[in-house]
Amino acid sequence: MQRILSELVKQRAQAIQVDAIIWLSVDIDEISGKGSQLFMITAVGTPVDLREVARVPVEK
Repeated sequence: MQRILSELVKQRAQAIQVDAIIWLSVDIDEISGKGSQLFMITAVGTPVDLREVARVPVEK
């Protein structure tokens, strides 16, 4: 499951043209009832464009 999630996050990062996803939070919830069981997986991260980070001035 982690491999699939990792690949999906990479694909999404490429689609929105960012260099990295930081602070990735993954939540897995179980939904069950009437003899069936499902899992809901939510992943939230912060996309980072490293070209923009390089432009941020650093205080000394």
